[in-house]
Amino acid sequence: DYIANNTKDSIYCVNNLKMVSLARDFPLREGFRPETFGAAALLSHDKSLYLGNCIYAEKYQSSLYPTLTTILEKTTDDYDISGSIVVSGQIKRDFSTGDAIDVPVLNFNNIKIFPNPPDLFLYLNNRAGFYRFNKNDIFIHIPGAENDYEDGSFSQTGTYKIEWPYDHINILDYQHGNWYLWCRTFEITLAGGAISNSTVI
Repeated sequence: DYIANNTKDSIYCVNNLKMVSLARDFPLREGFRPETFGAAALLSHDKSLYLGNCIYAEKYQSSLYPTLTTILEKTTDDYDISGSIVVSGQIKRDFSTGDAIDVPVLNFNNIKIFPNPPDLFLYLNNRAGFYRFNKNDIFIHIPGAENDYEDGSFSQTGTYKIEWPYDHINILDYQHGNWYLWCRTFEITLAGGAISNSTVI
């Protein structure tokens, strides 16, 4: 027989476990919520031998990244640009190590661009405003440019997402900054917006 109990608020213990063929067969008490736990550890009865651990599926993991939201505001009536950019975290599996990792994802929601300007690109800054271009701002390459627009340009409409493309830049260093859309042809910002923390606690 097994005994299931909470030894602490953050620990759920299953004692006297003999053999389980599949993880789904674990004898868990009714009401147990795996999404509130990070991993499972296997120990010998006297706790002297650590037998290994297993991470729950990524869908049960909670990201530590805040939710950062930007509503795009157009800067001219010549181009109607709207939508939002939402940065959130996502747990994924690193297949080279087997570890579950927390990565930021850029979610583009209800993006509308009419008409499409030439050479429109997305940048991120940590300044007070977004109207002026600076060569030190972070360029975001958007894959899958539509029609004949340059690869990496901001030309896709609708709702889609991409992973944060930089390993050496922490997006949280820019959480008080701005996103903006810079037209290289006209050398003008056509839309942008401040980043706000919309994490629900």
